[in-house]
Amino acid sequence: MYFKSTVRNSLAVFILGLISGVAGYLFRILLAHNLSVSDYGLFYSMFAFFAFFTVFVDAGLTQSVAKKIVELELKKKYDQIRSLVLASLSFQFIVSVILAIIFLILFPVLSAKVFKTENFTIFLLLVLWFLTLPIDMFFKYLFLGFHYVKMYSSIDPLKTVLTCIFVAIMFSLGIGTTTPFIAYAAINVLILIIFIPVLLRFFPHLLSLNFKLAINLFKPVLIYGWYLAFAGLAWALITYTDTMMISYFRNLTEVGLYQIAMPLANTLLYLIGALNIVSYPLFSKLNAQKESNTIQTGITLLYSYLFVGMIPLALIMFTFPDLVITVLFGAKFVEAATALRILSVGALFFSLASFNAGLLSATGRAKTVARMAAVTAILNVILNALMIPPYGFVGASLASAISFTFFLIASLIVVKKEYEIHMPYLKWIMNFIVGLLTIGVIWWLKGILNLNVWLEVFATLIPAGIFYVALLIIFKVINIKELLAMIKQVIR
Repeated sequence: MYFKSTVRNSLAVFILGLISGVAGYLFRILLAHNLSVSDYGLFYSMFAFFAFFTVFVDAGLTQSVAKKIVELELKKKYDQIRSLVLASLSFQFIVSVILAIIFLILFPVLSAKVFKTENFTIFLLLVLWFLTLPIDMFFKYLFLGFHYVKMYSSIDPLKTVLTCIFVAIMFSLGIGTTTPFIAYAAINVLILIIFIPVLLRFFPHLLSLNFKLAINLFKPVLIYGWYLAFAGLAWALITYTDTMMISYFRNLTEVGLYQIAMPLANTLLYLIGALNIVSYPLFSKLNAQKESNTIQTGITLLYSYLFVGMIPLALIMFTFPDLVITVLFGAKFVEAATALRILSVGALFFSLASFNAGLLSATGRAKTVARMAAVTAILNVILNALMIPPYGFVGASLASAISFTFFLIASLIVVKKEYEIHMPYLKWIMNFIVGLLTIGVIWWLKGILNLNVWLEVFATLIPAGIFYVALLIIFKVINIKELLAMIKQVIR
């Protein structure tokens, strides 16, 4: 029953995530085709700075509050849920206001050292976006805690689609460089307007103004959230500090190139992201009910097939980086190809590491995740400081890939120890060997074919895909009987 609902929900969340991803790439494509490489880099340099500090506004409460809501709902304690949600929202608004004031005071220094622009208007627009972030977070932990994972997963796709529409309209009106900043400043307020009817319909019992600010309830949730926030801080350090350091040590053009490669590589995380969204409340519930055997069975099954669907995407980006970048973003960004190759391998490793981190957090081991995340974050910053000055954005890509690999190894050691899981190392090794053999087939076919670029893609990827699946079956990475049984269980 648990597996069936998890797979179905994961599929729905994956589709919503795919919509969000497509819209997100469309947003970047619109920017890439309407802005110069340096202006594109300026937006993401400034955005990376603000996005890094969102971890302090969130404070791990999106997951921590959701986890607590799961526990309180089992006991039907809706008064406590209401108090917890409102206390969390109040805390997040206070933090966002304090940080926004600090940012405004520091603008002269930031504009000279990091952003390399004196345009205060675009900076102020992102301050407005930052101030409204708690709105987004409020709906997310509410929906996630009450198992409305599809509603939870609809927020980001809706935001990205609406942002794309705004950006397309504003570019058509000739607004120019400020376009993405205006879109971001407005989006969270619009989300509030859209989801108010949902709030009134599904959560009327939480809307009463009669509530107690239960410090004794909120304090442990906040403390647990801060442990989770350390994991989020590691991701923020890996995702955003490299961009800021490229801006500081090099230039905005290299920021623009890096911000082409990184999101393309992160395409590999959509599948695992969908699985994490669905499995987090599920593992929290199973842990609360002390169903350790069910958790162990689920982990073992997921581990067996986790890489199968992601390796083909990694192969496409590793083999055709120039084509992927040129078709999506234009030839002026093709220098990002080497970075995309490196990051596609790193993102593959990080996908499993992120699943492990989500599993550990959901089952009450946030302290362990925080420790691993802290070490990974420190490693990433040190590597960036060493590699960005001489190698630029390619050095940042190497630093990220090495950090991802370290996080994966550390998380596997912890999961094996905590849950006594039999790791399918042989399957993983064979899966990677099959992937490498498939790369060889792709390069061989590319060498003997002389076709139109699109015909060449299809003429190589289709037989390579058949070759990949066939070898997975031959080497028993995929068990046909087991897969058929799983599919029957899901669709029954």
